[in-house]
Amino acid sequence: MHPSRLLLVALAAAALLPAAEPAPATPARNISYNAVATGPRTPEEERLSFTLPPGFYAELVVAESAGLGKFINVTWDARMALWTMTALEYPVDGNEQKAASDALFAAGGRDKVVVFDNPYAAPAPLAPGASAAPAVTIPPRIFADGLVMPLGVQPYRDGAIVQYGADLRHYRDTNNDGRADRHDVILTGFGTQDSHLFPHQFLRQPGGQIFVAQGLFNYSSVRRPDDRPFADGSTAIPFNQCKLARFTPDGSSFETLTAGPNNIWGLVTSREGETFFQEANDMGYPVIPYEPGVWVATGSKDRLRPYQPLMPPPLAPAQMGGTGLSGLALAEDRDSPFAQFSSAPSVPSTAPKIFYLANPITNTINAARATPTADGARYTYEKLPDFLTTSDKWFRPVAIHFGPDG
Repeated sequence: MHPSRLLLVALAAAALLPAAEPAPATPARNISYNAVATGPRTPEEERLSFTLPPGFYAELVVAESAGLGKFINVTWDARMALWTMTALEYPVDGNEQKAASDALFAAGGRDKVVVFDNPYAAPAPLAPGASAAPAVTIPPRIFADGLVMPLGVQPYRDGAIVQYGADLRHYRDTNNDGRADRHDVILTGFGTQDSHLFPHQFLRQPGGQIFVAQGLFNYSSVRRPDDRPFADGSTAIPFNQCKLARFTPDGSSFETLTAGPNNIWGLVTSREGETFFQEANDMGYPVIPYEPGVWVATGSKDRLRPYQPLMPPPLAPAQMGGTGLSGLALAEDRDSPFAQFSSAPSVPSTAPKIFYLANPITNTINAARATPTADGARYTYEKLPDFLTTSDKWFRPVAIHFGPDG
């Protein structure tokens, strides 16, 4: 077995899935393939159900514990601590239950920002006669609680930037005890209409700005909390339906970047600064090269500019088989078996990029390959054989990333 770590996947039995949306009223729609007939398995039983390519294996890093549960996304800070958040309050749909949604955000909820400080602890040595080392138990540290479905978290300075309702907040640990003791609102005015489409996919970029995405059914008028003008002189910026934007951590700048695609739940920037993102609903865009100003097919008619050209789908027709793609990871270490999955090794300048995609609807981890064109300006895309399959219908991968160790 190769010593490289398997992609870390955050799992939840009933996480932020598009199945929560009203299903189209059509007799042709059949989701019986995803019916759950039995109860959930233990983490070890689920792990043993995985089928992976030769030379790969899965190992448990952390598991949900009583009163914690429902991890939604993961990220790392500069100390390699693993950050995640929960969504026990999901779903409360402000479109259908506005009064209940407003009351919940005003009162606070059961959700938390959780930190695992040592996710790379070495396993204990094998005891004499033992066939496997005991599992490493990593205690969680509750950084912030009383939250309601925080969809975005980005470690920053003495804490983390966290989405809460209409706000983007900087939760801070000013006394260095490992817990947030205050928060500052950076930006506000985000819509809370649809609880699985709040601001999400925070991703810090070279230069210090942070990407943020919003989904199809939410409408926002973004402003600074004290109504001071932004760097461009405006006091409120429309951020409606499916968009990708970027902001500065102090809230002085907020800029919309794309029109579409639907529900960006996968977003990754390479070490070279090239960004790829993902359309969730299997419309032929499971991997999309990002450029500022791009228009990608979406259920929204809103565009940034009337003359925007539509990007053609890189993998048409739809090939992934599930309308809830929820994560995108890029294998960057060229000598890693992850970068060579279904691909012969090649020199870095011509090497294809291998992407891994979390697919909670089909209970799989998909793979796709982007091969540079002869002029090096573009890629051609193809779906590869699924990387991980399982018979367990409770396996719902909702986030997928490479860790700092590759």
